[in-house]
Amino acid sequence: MNDNTFDLICKRLSNCKCNCRCNNDQITWVEAALKAEINGNRNKFLKIKAEAMEDNPQNATNDVFVIAALILNVVAYLSAFYSRDEFGTIFGVIMVVIYLVVFLLLINKVYKHSNKWKKYIIVVLEEIEKDPEYFKTKEK
Repeated sequence: MNDNTFDLICKRLSNCKCNCRCNNDQITWVEAALKAEINGNRNKFLKIKAEAMEDNPQNATNDVFVIAALILNVVAYLSAFYSRDEFGTIFGVIMVVIYLVVFLLLINKVYKHSNKWKKYIIVVLEEIEKDPEYFKTKEK
């Protein structure tokens, strides 16, 4: 996952280390950060909204499981035709399990920031979009 504007905002929001409003009032904190980032620019608003809607760790998780199933099928096929012992099959299954654990941990790390802040960002973006004066006053 490359760092797009949505990801950068999520990382900035996650970097709050104090016990201030970022930990107590997430909506206000997100609203301030988004308005500072957007600064009345409708195109930037739409870009962040599209990135927030597109960012889905479930898609990456599904891909990992599809690849694991493919690897497991190949291992089963090869062990059925070329191996007379169960060691190859057991080794293949262990490798698939290791693959799953590593990639699921990697996905969790990659999406850590966006998972925490996505719901707040989407709500604030919807509220900004409902305010017809926000973009009019900033575009002048």
